[in-house]
Amino acid sequence: MIKREVTEFDLRCPEFQNRDLKPEHFEFRDDGKIVRKDRWERGIYKIHGHLCGLFDFSSRKDFELDDIVKAIEKLTDEAKEATADAEET
Repeated sequence: MIKREVTEFDLRCPEFQNRDLKPEHFEFRDDGKIVRKDRWERGIYKIHGHLCGLFDFSSRKDFELDDIVKAIEKLTDEAKEATADAEET
């Protein structure tokens, strides 16, 4: 048996068990779920990271959201063309 005092950290859900996270980093979504306030920004950075290998993006430079949107549009257009070509054969 562990002989230590239970802390607030021990009571956190696994996804919140990071000592750097504070309650002010979170908010309630409309459905009541607790989510990070910066989830959209973090998501865009993740998408940008995946696109760096496919397009002329640098992971070390600033980027504009419009660059990400254009890259996604190009990928989806190519996927639609590939699907149409596959259906024709």
